[in-house]
Amino acid sequence: MQIARRNLMLGVSGTALAVAASGGAADAQLSEIRQRFAGLFYDLLNQLEDAIDRLTSLLNPDGVPDEDGAANEIRDVIKGLSEVQNADDMQELTRTEYTDLAEQIVARDAFTPPDPEALDTALAAGEADRSADDSWQEAIADILLESMGFEADEIDQLRNILPFADLGSEFRQLHRALAEGDWARAKRILERIVRKVFSRSVIASVVETVDGPLAQKLMRALAARAVPLLGWAWFVAAVCLAIFRNRERLLELSVGNDI
Repeated sequence: MQIARRNLMLGVSGTALAVAASGGAADAQLSEIRQRFAGLFYDLLNQLEDAIDRLTSLLNPDGVPDEDGAANEIRDVIKGLSEVQNADDMQELTRTEYTDLAEQIVARDAFTPPDPEALDTALAAGEADRSADDSWQEAIADILLESMGFEADEIDQLRNILPFADLGSEFRQLHRALAEGDWARAKRILERIVRKVFSRSVIASVVETVDGPLAQKLMRALAARAVPLLGWAWFVAAVCLAIFRNRERLLELSVGNDI
């Protein structure tokens, strides 16, 4: 896969990637921080690409996700990103699209290093028992919010604010893609859902609506999942893995018209 396509797919820091593409050569116009992390970003980008290929069955001749291989690579990616240990480095390395988010994280003193345990949080969300009365849409919404680290009372509050109810079509498309074993399409649809649920305008509205501690927890969750650094690529891969591992049980839930 060419670097330009990978940059588009994963949303990695353009400047860091540009340095990496030139073999990590120093550029007098780039900061020391960007030079230092360029090689790391390039390696992690390749690894995340491999993880997504494993999830979408591209590397498996049997045409099914290589869930264990993907899990190992996803875990290594977020472990590598955990080397970003302070807010100054995060802001320097943030992708342009997420500059506002990085500033919000800093303003709320909510920086936390990317957390390798965030994958385990997502996997536990996928494995959690769901009520027989839950719909498919409710289950996926809960998995997304639990994967962000929110507790039940926080999820109840956020469900009423985040635009899940507007995404009935996307939820049904995700169900159909998984039922048909179209892993690549399922991944694309899930990413679309995540980007709409946590769009820049939605996040801005949420932090103005909820109480201070919950707003700060949201900012910390976004920082821990490396969103300013890689966009939603890592988080979507982790949630995909959680859903793929539990797809048979989840697909038994009813597909309603809304949540």
